[in-house]
Amino acid sequence: SLDNLGTTLDAQGKQTDFLAADRESLEIIESLIGEFPNVPSYQVSLGAKNCNTGIHLLENGLPAESLPYFDKAVATLRIVLARDSRIESARQFLANSYGSMGRALDKLERHTEAIAALDQATEWVAESRKPSFVFMKARVVSKTQPEHAKSLVEEYLRCDAADPDMRYNAACFYSHLASITTDKSDQDRHVQRALQLLTQARDQGFFTPPQVAHFRSDSDFTFLRSHVDFQAFEMSLPIAPPQK
Repeated sequence: SLDNLGTTLDAQGKQTDFLAADRESLEIIESLIGEFPNVPSYQVSLGAKNCNTGIHLLENGLPAESLPYFDKAVATLRIVLARDSRIESARQFLANSYGSMGRALDKLERHTEAIAALDQATEWVAESRKPSFVFMKARVVSKTQPEHAKSLVEEYLRCDAADPDMRYNAACFYSHLASITTDKSDQDRHVQRALQLLTQARDQGFFTPPQVAHFRSDSDFTFLRSHVDFQAFEMSLPIAPPQK
């Protein structure tokens, strides 16, 4: 209940109240662990709580402040998995903790550490979610080794499991790559590759009304929005219903 209350307070912009609810929820989990140290679900809840608090701080522009929470989450969840590696929720939250840690380190320009964290994420994540973490890593790698970053993404696009969601995320990567590329011809190639992937995703049925609404506000495509070809693609999509 406190977690749900915190989510509501956060959505209302009441950060002080959100943090108070978050702290109280954390205290309850810690007291449960103190009383019942052999119940794995309480340990998983503690890891999840620290992971989610770190994500909240990261998404509110506080990457340095988020790192201690990711460290705590990783430490807790690794202990759980050392006892029983089959606990799927622990594996998922550990992957999320490492992935979000990688994003935070990247924002702090600690790129080598960011790549190491994202590599750890791919070790623990389910196979179906692995591409999203590889694509995160590709963004970090692209700042110094753009060709290697492209090869990481394209390797997944060649596999049989390249679904429309994967193509959409790859298009996000190429939009990012275009935005950091100074060579005009390379930039144009990246824009066209992003559009090709978006078209493939559309033809595979990706753009349902909710996805169209998300796409129209997706900051990953900010750089592409001024391009005529991108505007034409956007016009080809169904009109999304107004968001409530």
